[in-house]
Parts: sequence; C-alpha cells; structure tokens
Amino acid sequence: MSKHIPVPARACLKIKEFGLRFSKELQTLTGERVRGRKLYNALVKPIGFDTHTQMVSLSKRVEEGTPFDFP
Repeated sequence: MSKHIPVPARACLKIKEFGLRFSKELQTLTGERVRGRKLYNALVKPIGFDTHTQMVSLSKRVEEGTPFDFP
C-alpha cells in the first residue's frame, strides 16, 4: 500500500485545470497533445496515487461535506 498525500477536493480541480493548460501549451510547442486520463494519471502519480479517479475519490471522503457532492 502506497503513502498518499492528502489532497483537498478544490486542489483536485486545480490539478485538472493545470493539466488542461499544460496540454494546450504542449500542443502549441510540439503539435502533440496529451489528453484525458493518461494526462491526469501522470500528474497524480508523483503524489502517491495510481489514478486521478483514486485521488478524487479519497479527497471526497477526507473533505468536509457529503461524499456525493460532485461539482
């Protein structure tokens, strides 16, 4: 079992926004664009998660409020 860095739900959205900006910038520089789960999973691996979905799921349980409060 790996060690996870706790990530608040708001930070999950910021990570996703960063991924989209990164992808667009990469496209302007190289012509290639990484999208979707492949991109988001690559961004969350350094903080101890296997997938972006795993990070979001855990943040919903840690964050105050109901676990089914999706934006």
